[in-house]
Amino acid sequence: MIEYELIRSQRRSLAAEITGDRKLLIRAPMHISKKEIEKFILKHEKWIQTQMARPPMRTFRSLDAAEKRELLALIAARTEHYAPLMNVTFSGLRIGTARRRWGSCSAKNRLSFSEMLADMPPEAIDAIVVHELAHIRYKNHSREFYAFIESVLPDYRARMRLLREKSLAREDLE
Repeated sequence: MIEYELIRSQRRSLAAEITGDRKLLIRAPMHISKKEIEKFILKHEKWIQTQMARPPMRTFRSLDAAEKRELLALIAARTEHYAPLMNVTFSGLRIGTARRRWGSCSAKNRLSFSEMLADMPPEAIDAIVVHELAHIRYKNHSREFYAFIESVLPDYRARMRLLREKSLAREDLE
């Protein structure tokens, strides 16, 4: 069995994360047994091994206040463009310092975007904006969720590949 650190919380599902120093972190709901956790790890062992063999986690520069305002203005414009097309309403926008996700949507439909998006191409930023807006209608990653995204951005998957490629290319530069 792969060695791991366990963090229990009020979450609903199990998640595996590989830290920057290549350690396995398992996030689990309070009620999940150790046996279920180990079964989850075995099921995802190939993915875990692949991720642990990768280079250390990418690093991104922190933005100054002016750069954050500029990014917020860009994302606000894109969000205000796509929200009516998707027939959704969001309750707020913010730029944060998250390093493990590009964006998030709260239960109250407040959208947060990582400052890591500052150096990404506009078509990749649009993919994240549409993804988070889709969470207003679907609070999951179901087939319907992705079908909804692709009804707005038919090339969503290509845009996400671009985002991954650009973020990995940045890693090579740092």
